Amino acid sequence: MASFEDILGGNLAAAAAFGVVALVLPKVAPNLPLPVRSALTGGVNLFLEAEGEAEGGIIDRLAETVLQNVLQNLSAPAPEDERHRAARAAVEDFAHAARRRARRYARNERDRSARYSRHMAALRHKLKRAQAHPGSAHAAVLSDMVAALDQRPFKPDQESSHGTA
Repeated sequence: MASFEDILGGNLAAAAAFGVVALVLPKVAPNLPLPVRSALTGGVNLFLEAEGEAEGGIIDRLAETVLQNVLQNLSAPAPEDERHRAARAAVEDFAHAARRRARRYARNERDRSARYSRHMAALRHKLKRAQAHPGSAHAAVLSDMVAALDQRPFKPDQESSHGTA
């Protein structure tokens, strides 16, 4: 099944134009037959639903990638403090990307905060799942990372300070 990004070729401008046309056309041409108006309204609803699902899938893939990077860094043949620092840097990079994505795609400050929170919640969920995995050799470090994420407020203009957490 083709994803939303595949359908529009990843072009958000085309997606926005599609949405605007679907919303404006019934207002501009109120004499459209009811089936056409219904089809346009249905199309807009599907578009908005697909956008939300696509964002959720992207966030989930980003969080999974970060989890794999964290686990790989914690298992690397290096001194313990260096491994922990590299794992925290992967989380900081994710937080920076989450802020950047929230600023880029949000409609307003409230939406920006919600988008950032969805990113961080996805990563928190992945870290907790890995922490709870039987035989997790890194449960304590993952627990510390989850606790640090729980204390991280959304600051839209805050830039990541790589290597510190």
